[in-house]
Amino acid sequence: MRPRVPEGPRFLRSDGTPDKMTRVHKEQKWINETKEPEVLHSPNAPLRSVVIELLQSNLLNVIVAEGDKYLGVGTLPKVTALIALWRDRNTPIYKIFLEPLKRLEERVPPITDEMNDKDVSKLLDENALIDEYPVVSNEKVVAILPVREIIGKYSPSAPSVQLSSIAQEVPKVGSVGEALLVMEEKGVPVVLVEDKVLDARSVLKKIWDERRKSIGEVSFDDVATENFNLFKASLTLKEILEEIDPHKVDYILVDDDGKVKYVPLGRVASKLLH
Repeated sequence: MRPRVPEGPRFLRSDGTPDKMTRVHKEQKWINETKEPEVLHSPNAPLRSVVIELLQSNLLNVIVAEGDKYLGVGTLPKVTALIALWRDRNTPIYKIFLEPLKRLEERVPPITDEMNDKDVSKLLDENALIDEYPVVSNEKVVAILPVREIIGKYSPSAPSVQLSSIAQEVPKVGSVGEALLVMEEKGVPVVLVEDKVLDARSVLKKIWDERRKSIGEVSFDDVATENFNLFKASLTLKEILEEIDPHKVDYILVDDDGKVKYVPLGRVASKLLH
């Protein structure tokens, strides 16, 4: 079953300009960065289509809609954890892939067309773990705000805020199983397993590679790694954005006086919209 292409009213004209270009819109950065969503996923869409979308498009989330009506998002960490922690360990992964997306549907407050840059910045900061942010009008998904593209475009004018001021602590646990539970509960894309990093995307890639096996046959212990890049917390956002490609990372890992922290992409984008 293929993800459906959105239909119905459009937020943008074919030339990329808003359908109703008001004076307020002209003054806001965010409105110029929106684009039509390429795919909306039905709540009944199989997990397989979501896994493919997350891996092929390098996204942190998909948007869930009934027709064009906004329902929520499905995030990479929660998709990953749901499959990896499947209760019946004898279940073939390909059968788990047939389960509907609605098991994971999570509502985040959408952007609406009357918001200004400050409003949108606040939303991105408060919901920093997604990178395709839904824009909704009359309950319908009419556009998305692509977080990674915003970072790429506005990084030259990034403010000189220190990473330490916008980083949050990476959860730390004692086993891979506990780390997956944290991903399922909190939706975080990275967890420390003792002194190793467990990355949600790496786990999902292994699930996909081993999809012909039952889930109980797959071990994720070897996915946790000691090889990861840590940036100094004293670096500024402007400095760090000169070092990374926002289309190739899901977060920025930071060493803050011996504590491993991370900066979510949504928080980075929120600082660039100020």
